[in-house]
Amino acid sequence: MRLRARLAALTLALGLLAGCASIPAAAPAATATPEPTATPEPQPVVTELRFSATGDNLIHSSIYKQANRRAGGNGYDFGYCYQNMLDFYQQFDINWINQETLISDTLEPSDYPAFSTPGEMGHTLYDIGFRVFSMSNNHTYDRGAAGIAATRAYWAAMPDDVVTCGLYTDAEHHPADQPRSYDTEIAEYPEIAYQEVNGVRIAYLAYTEHTNGIPTPSSAEATVIYTSQTDVMERQIRLARQQADLVVVSDHWGVEDSHLVTDAQRALESMGSQASTPGVVGRLCMDVGVQLKARTDPSNRHLAQMLAQGCCLGVTGCVMARRDNPAASENAQRLARELEQFEQNAADRWREFL
Repeated sequence: MRLRARLAALTLALGLLAGCASIPAAAPAATATPEPTATPEPQPVVTELRFSATGDNLIHSSIYKQANRRAGGNGYDFGYCYQNMLDFYQQFDINWINQETLISDTLEPSDYPAFSTPGEMGHTLYDIGFRVFSMSNNHTYDRGAAGIAATRAYWAAMPDDVVTCGLYTDAEHHPADQPRSYDTEIAEYPEIAYQEVNGVRIAYLAYTEHTNGIPTPSSAEATVIYTSQTDVMERQIRLARQQADLVVVSDHWGVEDSHLVTDAQRALESMGSQASTPGVVGRLCMDVGVQLKARTDPSNRHLAQMLAQGCCLGVTGCVMARRDNPAASENAQRLARELEQFEQNAADRWREFL
């Protein structure tokens, strides 16, 4: 019995010693160092927008009187004016128009020299597909402060997807040497109009060369900005460019009964291009006018002049794009250089016809 007890005690002691013994841990398996992966170069997202620009929608008495007759003497039916263009406007994502005459539901219709147009016109244009309306032109002040108030109230009551531009409630312009900040500029120009289409944010600005000698009404709740106020235009365009992907600028100008581009117009267009940056959709006056000028003066010399000017704008755009995007990939830089050379060669060829 004593022998068994001693053996049991010895076995227990050995078991305790074995349980307390330290067993070396196995060495961790070696892991392979992962190969560094190159950061993929961001790819540009290309969005195509189809844009139409129409001007000038100038409504004389012969038009609204006929519209009244077509409506049976009760209201106005302007559909006949545009019925042959319905398919054309349905092709576009954005339809822009210069609404030359003031539209309202309150003012009586009137003809030259102080135009006023019934409200049915705006609804007709909306049904056709127009969503962007410019109101800065030489007839904006035709009906004084009352006309401006009436047309602003009219457009404010239109559907939410309607965009208007060209009338500014704070067009009192500050001296160029006054200290300014980005936030104060936003507050000064709340009427810079914006629209988002297919994920693209677009800003709209509109200016006019004159208002037929009518001075700015002292009690007007909103006013135009004249093309002579280049400092204001430049600030607005720069501000809009910071807020949007594209900037559409309309300059309402022209010499009566002339279709030639003047030096003043070229200078103003150049200023607008420089105030914005590459990617701007602007200079509507030039873009819309090309079709009209080509039809009114189809001579080889005139067409060559317009095409050469367009190519020069293309060269300028390429140079500015490469200057302002030094970090662009070599492939993008190469394409810009090739396009620049293409535009330059085209301009040289068109000049042979001058």
